[in-house]
Amino acid sequence: MSRTAAQLLPSCGGVILTGESGIGKTTIAKLALEKVAGRFHVEYIRGTAGSAKRPYGALEFLLNGLDEDTLRHPALLLEGLAQVLLDKAGGRRILISVENADWIDPLAAFTLAQLVRAKLVTLLITCREVDAGGGEFVKLGLENHLRRIEVGALDFRSSADLIEQVAGGGVSSLAIQSLWSSARGVPMHLHILTKEQLREGSLRLHNGVWVLAKPLVLSGEVASGALAKLDAFPGQERFVVEILALAGELPLNILGGLVDPSVVDRLEERLVLETKLVRSPVVQLKDRLFADSIRANLPPGRRRSLWEDMMPAVRPSDMTKLSLPHYVLWGLDSGARPDDELLLAAASTANELRDPAAALRIVQVIEHRKGNPRAVVEEARALAALGRWDEADSTLSGMEPLTAADAPEVVAAVLIENLRVSRSVPRDTAAGLDESLRSAISAALHQLPESNQAMLTSRLVLAEAEQLCFEGRYSEIPETVFGMYGNSDLPFSQRVRAGGMTAEAFAMTGRQHESVELSRSVLDELWQDDLPGSVRGEVHFQVFTSLMVSGMFAECLEMLERGSELKAARLGELVGGELARGLVHAYCGRADLALQSLHPAVSQLQVQRPGALLQLAHAATAYVLTLQQETGQAQEHAALARTSDSRGSWIVGRATSYFLLLSRTHHSEEAAAAELLLHAEAELLRGNSGHGLSFLSAAVRMAGKESGARLAEAAQKTDGLLGEMSEHLGNGLFLDDAQLLLKAARLARDAGNTLLYFESAAAAHAAALRSGNRSDIKVARTLENASYRQLHYSNNPDRVLTLLTPFELELARRAAKGTTSAELGRKLNLSTRTVDWHLGRLFDKLHVSGRVELSEIVS
Repeated sequence: MSRTAAQLLPSCGGVILTGESGIGKTTIAKLALEKVAGRFHVEYIRGTAGSAKRPYGALEFLLNGLDEDTLRHPALLLEGLAQVLLDKAGGRRILISVENADWIDPLAAFTLAQLVRAKLVTLLITCREVDAGGGEFVKLGLENHLRRIEVGALDFRSSADLIEQVAGGGVSSLAIQSLWSSARGVPMHLHILTKEQLREGSLRLHNGVWVLAKPLVLSGEVASGALAKLDAFPGQERFVVEILALAGELPLNILGGLVDPSVVDRLEERLVLETKLVRSPVVQLKDRLFADSIRANLPPGRRRSLWEDMMPAVRPSDMTKLSLPHYVLWGLDSGARPDDELLLAAASTANELRDPAAALRIVQVIEHRKGNPRAVVEEARALAALGRWDEADSTLSGMEPLTAADAPEVVAAVLIENLRVSRSVPRDTAAGLDESLRSAISAALHQLPESNQAMLTSRLVLAEAEQLCFEGRYSEIPETVFGMYGNSDLPFSQRVRAGGMTAEAFAMTGRQHESVELSRSVLDELWQDDLPGSVRGEVHFQVFTSLMVSGMFAECLEMLERGSELKAARLGELVGGELARGLVHAYCGRADLALQSLHPAVSQLQVQRPGALLQLAHAATAYVLTLQQETGQAQEHAALARTSDSRGSWIVGRATSYFLLLSRTHHSEEAAAAELLLHAEAELLRGNSGHGLSFLSAAVRMAGKESGARLAEAAQKTDGLLGEMSEHLGNGLFLDDAQLLLKAARLARDAGNTLLYFESAAAAHAAALRSGNRSDIKVARTLENASYRQLHYSNNPDRVLTLLTPFELELARRAAKGTTSAELGRKLNLSTRTVDWHLGRLFDKLHVSGRVELSEIVS
């Protein structure tokens, strides 16, 4: 949309949007026109089957005022039409929107093309085929008058652009993620769906940001369109579409037993269905929003009728993993009562697929759940995923006591869920595994085959490691965990989970080079389809944490971009990645970019209220507001960060403390530095050197050279980029060595840490001035200026250039082209000395160190 609008603004012929029917070409064109409306006089032309049969048919309403003699001569007609348009435009540029150009007759198309060639009009054309209009538009493209844009599914960023324009303001990333995922990026669906959520209240304005206040609603225009489309399918085709919408997907051999195979072939040819090749062909509806809308709006009687038609040909064992929860819910809606084993399998699958609402609905059908530990586990998992922690705790506490007859896998599942829930509710839990449950598992292990014993043992080891990570006791994680990632005998999901935990533990305990390499390897694994969504989200968060602690901030941002497609980050599940992105920018001192993400993240979290993450968001916001010297607002956010007593992981708690301490620098930098040093020493003492270095580095940059030696000493216990950077910074400050500080600055630049880049370069500049080394002074000043320009939008040269006086701008342009001060003096009737004085002021305003940098900026 933005790209389309941008192509319309220059004095070129315009844009032709092509793509399949229903993809949203008209939606894109309409929103692009809204963006540029004030720049043009707009005329709208629409091709139809009727107008295509008449010469100049689509232009008739513009030609009505011309006499018959003019209409009989193409040259006179063209001249007359041009005058009509010029009169209507009243001096403004003319834009003609041509919708459905496939039905524009050749004469009308030729006339429009001639108007473009005469540079009288700009065209915005939508059509299915690029050769519409008898090929006239193709010719315009070949002559570089038209830019072709193929409209398909939009990526996350383009979808955000469209959604925010429809909403008329900022929209939280979680809301964008939900809309994008449901509409699969189809522009027309995004447009309709966004309008509907605004109307239904699923999108709610909170603190100036549209946030997701409740699950998406599929009714109104969305439902009407889906049901109308469904009504257009004849007999067996409609039957196939309906059962696929209700079941989610079905194996091809099952469909072949329900209908004539030619029906499936026809629907696939028309792109209604798509086939996935997993172990055997599986068929699903191509349009997810269409499928979801049918599932949500099909009348109960029709659901039951379809269930009864399908039941004789289908067994539960035929269902794929994705279709099992849909299949069971469909049965429940139709009055069926599946057995408990099927209900448990469906609930477990729904939890793995990150659909806790479906899992909860399914598992709560089971009678006497308190006596069924598997049912208790799935119910607790679903409640916890929905943020209903007290209910999850109550479910686990109310379970009937386990007996010797319970399988060790079931006992282990109860234990693991108890540990997870205990982290978010105020009840005492012994560190590590509960001894009574551990004993029960050990006693029953001998009943299992040796291979199953190894798998169960690895599950328990991972559960204990997960608990230790939560508590920040990384140095206590068993060595066996570190070897699991490479153990091909273990299930894939266990290996990947072990890899994520190992990367996080290595990052915290100083093995950051290994952590970064392992993080990259594990991240590539997350794209595999057979990894449960719940595991993917957990490991994505661990990898992100590992890279953050290792100081790889640029890589973190790249990871978040990929994560919007992966739809996996645990932080992303809560706030669409906004909190994660805001934290990266906050750590790097980019206050304006941090606030762009943190403001909507806070708004979304306040609606969802997930406790510890909201505290962290407030603390980070307080810090970046402190950087911007907005002390009053910073104190408000800091107070909100301190008021909640929500329980969170060690890493979330430490990050909250870090930002809160930094937000106090406006009150007393010395006191803040002292507290940062205390926190740093505590973390270094417990073996968490990765996080300890973050506190120590911040403290040293405030306290000055006296603490530099301590930073350099501590950095020697951490390898990788952060360790090297911290060692150079510490020694550079302590020894007042510009060369070491320049090394730290360059490493910070490469890592994406803009604030450390700037502060190291500034310290190097000061050290170089004290030593009098002209070469170091020049290099340090260049790096200091470059980093300063990146810290905030207001420092950006593009913005500063707009604030220059006409004289300063002209001076900058001439100096950037290499004109000497003497030549400038002669041309401007000024002395050389005066020119140099003005140039000095100009360099200070733009934060450049000389003409070379000035030339780069001005160009």
